[in-house]
Amino acid sequence: MKLTKKITMAGIAALIGFFAYGCRHNGHHKHFCSNDFPENILSHADKKVKELNFNEIQQKKYSQIREQVKADMIAARNEKLQKLDEANDELAKQNPDINKLAGNFKKFHDAGHAKKADAFSRYYDQVLELYNLLDKDQQEKIIDKLRELGKHFNCR
Repeated sequence: MKLTKKITMAGIAALIGFFAYGCRHNGHHKHFCSNDFPENILSHADKKVKELNFNEIQQKKYSQIREQVKADMIAARNEKLQKLDEANDELAKQNPDINKLAGNFKKFHDAGHAKKADAFSRYYDQVLELYNLLDKDQQEKIIDKLRELGKHFNCR
């Protein structure tokens, strides 16, 4: 086997390993693929939202955003599991097509970035709508938190 083919196969194996690492079908880990993953993540947001004491209109808007984010998380998880199953099926063959496998991973990766960009753009718009529904005290709490986060993530 040529050195370049060995390197390519090792690279593909590493990609599959990283891809599979966060995605286990056995359900023993609360990673990306577990059924309760979206709720585990969103429960952190729920705690912060509770501190803002939303009124009915604000809570309704937050619930709409939350349900959309949850649905997107579940769809992403399911797509990742499907792609992992396809990769495992290809690798189970006597002579797996590494070029096909690499091409599929590249397409999945590129499409995933585009989907994330679209989703985050939508989320920003929705969160801004929610922010504009807040009263001045609630808005000030949000601004204070953003300032705190800005200091935390500032590398300078």
